[in-house]
Amino acid sequence: MCGSDGFWARKVPDKLLGFDLRDACREHDIDYSNPRLHKDKDTIDLAFLLHMRILILGYPRWRRPLYRAIAWTYYKAVRLFGGPAWRRARAKDVPHET
Repeated sequence: MCGSDGFWARKVPDKLLGFDLRDACREHDIDYSNPRLHKDKDTIDLAFLLHMRILILGYPRWRRPLYRAIAWTYYKAVRLFGGPAWRRARAKDVPHET
């Protein structure tokens, strides 16, 4: 399932109406969980959208408008609701002063 952890990870499908989002979701989750990449949230979320758009090219033309709508919806969802996952991932890598 798409999503790094918690409640939404069990609710967000990684395959919808024949559109297989697993590669894009996996890459997005890896980018969120790897603070050493030095990418900001906006950049990672945009890369997620672009990855989905590339995947769409592998499907028949008649399916692409629907899949573009799905990709846009997933992108807007991570933009709106991905903040907590982003912050949790970043907090795990912050060195603590003693």
